[in-house]
Order: sequence, then C-alpha cells, then structure tokens
Amino acid sequence: MPFKKYKPLNTNIGHLNITTLNIRSVSSTDGNSSTQTFVRKKKVEDYLKNLLTRTPILLLQETNLHTNDRYLHNLLPDHTVFNNSLKKGAAGTAIIVHNSIVDAYELEHIKLVKGLVQVLRFTNKDQHNANPGQRDNIDLFNVYIPHSDNREAIFEKLLKWEKPNKPKRAILAGDFNFVTNTDDAPSADSGTILPDILKATWEEILLHLTLREVKQHYHTHFTLSDIVGRSSSSRIDRIYITASDTEWDIIRPIAYIPPTTNSPAKKTKTNVPLSDHLPVTLNYLGCQHHNNSPHKKAIPKWTATDKKILELIKEKWATKKTRDPFQEIRYFCNTVRKVITQVLKEGKRIEGADRDTHQKITDSIKFFKILRHPSPNPTYITSFIKSHNHLSATYNYQSDHLTNSEEVHKYIINLQSELTRQDELHDTWADFPPSTKAPQAKGGIFLNKL
Repeated sequence: MPFKKYKPLNTNIGHLNITTLNIRSVSSTDGNSSTQTFVRKKKVEDYLKNLLTRTPILLLQETNLHTNDRYLHNLLPDHTVFNNSLKKGAAGTAIIVHNSIVDAYELEHIKLVKGLVQVLRFTNKDQHNANPGQRDNIDLFNVYIPHSDNREAIFEKLLKWEKPNKPKRAILAGDFNFVTNTDDAPSADSGTILPDILKATWEEILLHLTLREVKQHYHTHFTLSDIVGRSSSSRIDRIYITASDTEWDIIRPIAYIPPTTNSPAKKTKTNVPLSDHLPVTLNYLGCQHHNNSPHKKAIPKWTATDKKILELIKEKWATKKTRDPFQEIRYFCNTVRKVITQVLKEGKRIEGADRDTHQKITDSIKFFKILRHPSPNPTYITSFIKSHNHLSATYNYQSDHLTNSEEVHKYIINLQSELTRQDELHDTWADFPPSTKAPQAKGGIFLNKL
C-alpha cells in the first residue's frame, strides 16, 4: 500500500520522519547470471516499496547507479528521487521523498561530496512573510563514509558546512562505517572504532551542526563467514538530529529497526540477503498523527497480564526452529493476533477466556478510539470511564481527584501520550500481511496491534 498523504505534524518544531538503509546496490546488473539478476532486482524493488509504505523519506547508500540512471525514478512514480551517484558499480547515495512532502516544502539539493554525501534542504513554504534567511529550514544529510582517505575529506566538508546560512536544524544519517565506542564495534580492538585524533574531529562536527544521536542499541551491520570466529556485527548505521533538551522532551525522538523482509543475519547457499545492513527509522513519539483506520485496533497492554489469554497464547504458539529471529518473532506475533481476534469474536464461548475478559478488551478498544480523536470530549471520556469500572482501575482514573476541566484535560493528554508510546513500540508489524511480517523485537512489551 502506498504511503498516506503527508500532513504537517502537530508541532512547530521542525522535524522529519526518515529511514536510512545501505542497500548494497540497486543496480540492475547485480548477480552472476541473468536469473540471479532478475530475482535480486525483483526482491530489491519489493523491499524498497515495502519500506516506503512506512516512511515518507528513505535515505539509501551504495546505490551503485551511474549518473543518469532513471531506475529509481521509474520504479517509484509517487516519489521524487534525488540521486548522488559516483559511477556505475560504486558507492552512490539517494534520497527518496514522497511527493506530498515535495509539495509542502521548497527543496534544494546539494551534492556535497560526489557519490558519498548529499544534502537536501527543506524550507517551509508556509512562512510567506519571512525573509528567505529567516525561514525555518532543515538540512537533511545522507552520508556514506567508506574506509579510505575520503573520510578526512568528508569530515572537512561537514565542518565547513554553512550554506547559505547556518541551518536552524539538521539531520545527519547514513552508513558511517565507524563507531566511537567498543559496545558498537565487533570487538575492542576492531578497526571500525574511530581513532582518537579523528574522534576529536567528529565531536567538532557534531558541535558545529548542533547534533546529538537518536540512539537505538541494536547492531545494524553483519559480516557472515563459514568460519564462526570471523563473523561479526557493528552499529555503523546511525541518525543524529538538532534538538535542545526542551525540544527533545516535546517531540521525543526515537530510532528503531523497522519491519524488514531482509534478514542480514541469515545467509545460506540458497538465501543470500539483499543487504548486510538493517534499516534504521527516525520517528517522534510526541508528534504522532491520529490513525482512525478501522483495520487497526489497539489491544491494551494489560492483556499481557491476563492469565487466561497468556495460557491460550502459550497453548497455540508452536515455535518453529528456523534459527532466524525475524521468522520466530513473526510466528509469535501471528499467534498473539489470532488469539486476541478469537477472544474478540467468540467471547465467553472460547475455552479459557470468560465473558469478562472479552468485555474488557472490547471496552478498551472503544476507549482507545475515543482518545485517538483529534479533539476528544473531556465530559464524554469522564462519563465513559465512570460507567466502566474496570477502566477506572486499568487507567488509574480517580474521579475524586479530577475536580475541574483543566485536570481532566491533563489526564486525557497523559493517556493519549501513553497510547502513542504503545503504538510506536508495537506498531512494527501491523501493516504487513502475515507472509511478510518481520518485526523488531521489544523485550517484555506486549504487542498491542491486531
């Protein structure tokens, strides 16, 4: 399904939702035979289209396209592609932007380092009364920094970046091919760790562009070998943004590995990953759109503590020894989805689940739909909770403490914030059909989407 039409998010703090991925070539000439070429090309196309259903902006590294290649443009007619190619079969970056965002901003594309670093400047069209130098802008950097002398040259370019005025905000993302601490490296003596002299320069760059990392803790790059001791992983794909402490608390940025049909940790003679990298997504918990789609029903987190539901899930969850974590999680998610759906449909008639459990889930779904409304009615919400005793306990509602409309509003905002947080943590698999789901694991958190 195509990405929904972009709408400005509910904050005046400039920010962009993006996903970054080293695709390891979208060149149509990959593969050792015509059959391999065709199969890989089809998989890459499906992979990119899948990612673009979840993100309005996709940053690619190692596209390996030649300068005038229109392959991505023709593949994605609903998007505008900004290419920064080096030469056919080597390096190359690209920024893919949904056309509804292109319509909302003035865009300026700068190829800072050919084939390695590009900048896309987003300037707000709505600020008609402001002078060009005073209008809000975001500079989106897409970087691919190979292991070579280019690293120092790229660092120098980033240190000198001020075009035409120092940007009010910046986002720096991509494949950096280095880490700054041992936790993100394959080993303590790995060459992936940035030398101290360059580490100081890197800190200068972050200070110059007022950037801080939106960190996710999973390794994103995998090197697999038949000799186990030579296999390794690292966290070289990262995202940095401009945000003060106050702004950070308001927009609440998060980075995570989105659903992916490509598992770089699984490689066999018959299954070669499309890329040895995982994608990384930047999103914001404080700036979420309301989604009233009837196909998405939230399952409250408290259902994870219902013994009868847990017994059903345990009973029906038949794990398959695939040795692929993405596949194992998919089986688990499908089981949860089937059990909750069955409880909702059959209520007390299903073995192990009584009518009370069914009613709790149904009422909570109604409650969540009310909260998702852009302008929820405090009076209606208060009366709804009072008329459902279990909601009062579940959502810590104490009517005695909510004596005026202002306190009720605060309570609603807190509930909406919690709902948004749960949605973001658990919405890693809801949009995919069962055959392609491959979610990001969230330890100890109940997946709350049907």
